[in-house]
Amino acid sequence: MISAHPDASPLEFPLVAVLLVSGRTKPSWPTSAGHKSVHHRAWQAVTPDSIRAADYAVPTHPRNSPMERKPPTQGLSEVGLTALWVLHHRSVYLHDPVAERVLRSIEGRQETLGPAMGRRTATMTHYFAQRAALFDAEIRRFASRHSDPQVVALGEGLETQFWRVDDERLRWISVDLPDVIRLRQTVMPPSERITHVACSVLDTRWMDQARCDRPLLITAQGLFMYLRSREVTELLRACAHRYPGSTFLFDTSPWWFLALSRVGGVRCGQFRIPPMRSSLSPAGLARLRSRLPAGTSVTHVPAQKSRGPFRVFHRYGHRIPLVSGCVPATVRIRFPGE
Repeated sequence: MISAHPDASPLEFPLVAVLLVSGRTKPSWPTSAGHKSVHHRAWQAVTPDSIRAADYAVPTHPRNSPMERKPPTQGLSEVGLTALWVLHHRSVYLHDPVAERVLRSIEGRQETLGPAMGRRTATMTHYFAQRAALFDAEIRRFASRHSDPQVVALGEGLETQFWRVDDERLRWISVDLPDVIRLRQTVMPPSERITHVACSVLDTRWMDQARCDRPLLITAQGLFMYLRSREVTELLRACAHRYPGSTFLFDTSPWWFLALSRVGGVRCGQFRIPPMRSSLSPAGLARLRSRLPAGTSVTHVPAQKSRGPFRVFHRYGHRIPLVSGCVPATVRIRFPGE
């Protein structure tokens, strides 16, 4: 079970303190001639030559039109602001032309996002970029094994994953709250293979959009930590029942980050991360497996190309008993078939 109050060893607290201090570290770019640009490193998802501006142009609006005058982020809920905060920090190290255009589009119609979203630090930007790269790799692997793949992105926020992994076969279903979907449709490039569903991820209406007769991957990136453990379990069970044989990929935060968020201890500039409701570490996967249908496979997916001050911690921490309880978890679930 995903627990909001997991047991923690006192020996883990010094490590937590080190992680907090690391947030002050500034990101650094490789400058020596022997290093390639970060845009050409292993977690590069798209190259400028592989994406045509005409195909993925961000929608524009006539000068002085209501949409041009009104900042697209006006009226965003806490969920929407969190999505914007993630995009602001993730775009530094993950080469993503669409995300860069989206940020320029948003900043072009309002004041710069920097003060509101906080200074980009190495720990934060590396974490979001490696998480996105890990999800990209899993989606590409899934798509390469099927001729007619479909992906449901739950709580997608302002993620631009579709354009990084698209192979011109993917059918993509984006699910989020109405204000976030409106913002996506305002600043994201249109595509006939993207279906937007404006509802809570706990509202089963989105399930009517995904076909049961096609291979399905459901993703929940940066979502489950904001749901209660009971809600997470019920959602996974519903997916197992509705889509037997499908795959579910999600990530969540460890116990200490949940605790900090609840006391308002995680801030970036003027932005405060909303209080989280549940946590999961690699050490807790057995409890989660016991709550799901028999035959369900639950596997931790470690970071393969992690960078930044704690790259070893992110990649190998799940193997160390005293550390595995306080590292983030990325989990792949495969539901049994009919």
